[in-house]
Amino acid sequence: MKEIYMSNHLKDTVAKHNRMIGLIGLGAAAAAAAGALLADPITGVVPIMAGAAMANNHLKKKSIFEIGLKGENALRDNLREILTDEHTVLYNVPAEKGDIDCIIIGPEGLYAIEAKNHKGVITYADSSWKQVKRSRNGSFHTGSLKNPSFQLIGNIKWLKGYLARYNIKAWINGLIVFTNPDAIISTDSLNTVKAIKLKELKSEMKNNMLAEPVRQSIETRLLRLIG
Repeated sequence: MKEIYMSNHLKDTVAKHNRMIGLIGLGAAAAAAAGALLADPITGVVPIMAGAAMANNHLKKKSIFEIGLKGENALRDNLREILTDEHTVLYNVPAEKGDIDCIIIGPEGLYAIEAKNHKGVITYADSSWKQVKRSRNGSFHTGSLKNPSFQLIGNIKWLKGYLARYNIKAWINGLIVFTNPDAIISTDSLNTVKAIKLKELKSEMKNNMLAEPVRQSIETRLLRLIG
C-alpha cells in the first residue's frame, strides 16, 4: 500500500514534552548547584520543587499523547497486513474539526477512521459515550468518554463538501476503530458511523467498487490540503 503522512502531530507533541522535561531537569540541576555554592538550601530546594511539579505536569500530558500514538501505530501496522498495492492510506489529514486520523482510498471504497486506544468496556447509548475500567486497586469505575463520533461525523461532512467542490462524489464510510485489544465495545445504537475493534477492520471493508480514476482524484485533492 501507499502511505502518506500529512503530519506527525502526536509524535511531535510527545517529543516536545520530552524536551521540556529535559530542560526542567537541567534547570533543577543548576538550581541545586547554585544552592550548594551559596550554602543556601532554599536557593536550591524551591526551584527544584517547582521544577518537579512542572515536570510531573509534562509527564502526565506526555502519557496521554503516547497512548494515542500507540493506538495510531497499531492501526498502521494492521493496515500494512491487510491492504494491497491498490490502496492509498493518508494519516493525520487536516480537516475542519482537527485531523482525521486515517483515510483509506481503495477498491472497496473511501474510509475515514478515528483511532482510539481506550481499554475497558466502551458503551454508547442515549447519545452518550461511557467507559468502565479497572483502577489500580482493582475497583471498577464508570466515567464519560469524550465523544469520538461527534468529531468524525463533522469531519466526514466537511470532507464530503470539500470533494463535492471538485465534482468528486463518493460515499464516505466512517469508522471509529478501537485499537486496544482489552477494549470491549457495545455501540449498537450508534448510527451514521460505526465503532469496531481493530481485528474487525478487514471484514468491515466491503467492496463498494470505487473506480481507479475516482480514487486518484480523491488522493490528488487531499494532498493539496497541505500544498
